[in-house]
Amino acid sequence: MVSLLVLFPIVLLTSVTVRLISNWRRLSKVPGPAFAGATDLWRAYQQYNGKLRQKLLDPHSQHGPIVRYGVSSISISDPEVINVVYGSRAGFIIADSYKVLVSIQNGKEVPSLVSTADEARHGALRRSVANAFTPTAALGYERWIDVTIAELLGTIRRKTTFDLSSMILWYTMDAAGLFSFGEPLGCLAAENDVNGSIQLIRDRFNHWGWWSSVPQLERLVYRNPIAMRQKRAPSSMAAAALAKLKPRHGGVVGMLMSTISGAGDTKATTVTAALFNLLRNPNSLKKLEDELSQANLPEIPDFALVNKLPYLNAVIKESMRVFPTATWPMERLVPAGGATIAGMFFPEGMEAAHMGFSRGRRNFLGQNIAVMQMKKVIPALIMKFKDGPVSASDYPLSSFKIKSEAVFNMTGFRGFTGTFYTDAPISLRSHPEAQYIEGDAVMTASAAQTKAPWGLARIPHKQRGNPDHVYDVSADAGTCSQMTDTGTDVAYVEFGGRAVLLADFAERSNSGRQRPWYHGRNRGICHLRSG
Repeated sequence: MVSLLVLFPIVLLTSVTVRLISNWRRLSKVPGPAFAGATDLWRAYQQYNGKLRQKLLDPHSQHGPIVRYGVSSISISDPEVINVVYGSRAGFIIADSYKVLVSIQNGKEVPSLVSTADEARHGALRRSVANAFTPTAALGYERWIDVTIAELLGTIRRKTTFDLSSMILWYTMDAAGLFSFGEPLGCLAAENDVNGSIQLIRDRFNHWGWWSSVPQLERLVYRNPIAMRQKRAPSSMAAAALAKLKPRHGGVVGMLMSTISGAGDTKATTVTAALFNLLRNPNSLKKLEDELSQANLPEIPDFALVNKLPYLNAVIKESMRVFPTATWPMERLVPAGGATIAGMFFPEGMEAAHMGFSRGRRNFLGQNIAVMQMKKVIPALIMKFKDGPVSASDYPLSSFKIKSEAVFNMTGFRGFTGTFYTDAPISLRSHPEAQYIEGDAVMTASAAQTKAPWGLARIPHKQRGNPDHVYDVSADAGTCSQMTDTGTDVAYVEFGGRAVLLADFAERSNSGRQRPWYHGRNRGICHLRSG
């Protein structure tokens, strides 16, 4: 018994060691991280942490165009081999890493256009809808893009502060809804993720990124007999699609779901990356602004005009190169008989990768629409903010915040509290909408008004540096607001009608009292106009 307990770990360790060495020897001639050649767990770890792209760039700069990043995985950085690997007649099919994208519904796997491994089935699916995505057909969707851009700009105009990346994402999702269903999903109107569509897409994309390096392990975890027998209800987005398309052929639903999944977050990422990098590089931004100004574009530009602009085209392509939506390779399998790539022979079954829109039979079906959307919305936003981030109506106060603790957006009172960079208050004071800025301070009450007639019993002096609270009807004269955590009667005579209750956080367990703003049991916000 003892001998078996000793022998088993020895045999196990020997088997694992032999397997690791065998894995490494398969492509030992290709340079790359040592652990990457021995086990795909190295690649899985890098993908899970979002670092695989950088881990590939460094070896490429050191070893050249061919680098190994997995047991059977090769990264090739050479534009000359794009058609060799991705061309329509190249013979390279999608790798097993795509299998993790196959959906499971009612215990059955349901491949989409992207995840269908069978080339004949993929070709039939693609041909059935290809006419709707040609360059000519894409022009017919321009009016829908215009409607969505108009709503995006209108939503921004109504804002003092806003998260531009979220706005762009809602714009792309609404546009995808128009293409698919003839009506927007309603994300811009709600300023939120409607039906969980965005979260569903991100969850699916993250699942692909995390598990594509170890598809066998993903199958063991998510596609075992127990998991496959579990009845899974369709997602809220899928349910919405089914409701809209109930009379139609079932196969159309899967196609439209693929369209929405590929049309939202991916384009939003590229547009956001383009604007982010332009703002970080003023010379590039100025060059693009000059090109757009010379084109004499309307507020919502025509695609026929922006499609001819070379610098805009370069900005979009460079954005996809610098910040690709997927940070892991889109792999293809070397066909039977092997293939010579970039001067090196690779045996059958090896995996090679990667492009933004891909190429050949597997290129992104909606790329013509995607390019149109990006080439129209980027100029629209650039020209709207052409005067820079300090323009009166579009000044993003939120850009100065590191962390927002509270935001107030009420009638007569707008503001926020947060942690700022050191020089942020100086910049904020120059903004026409910033009326009052106060830093945090610790204060103590040195005096209290007895039998207070429900006015402000303790308020701070305006003088800087005074740590005490005293009752003073003239205190804070000249400021626009006073926030209190004590009971406040806005009808108090000494306020002279200048006080307005903005928010009531009273504890209603004491609702039997005459006054809901009961001192010591509530918090409220009161606006007091200067006087």
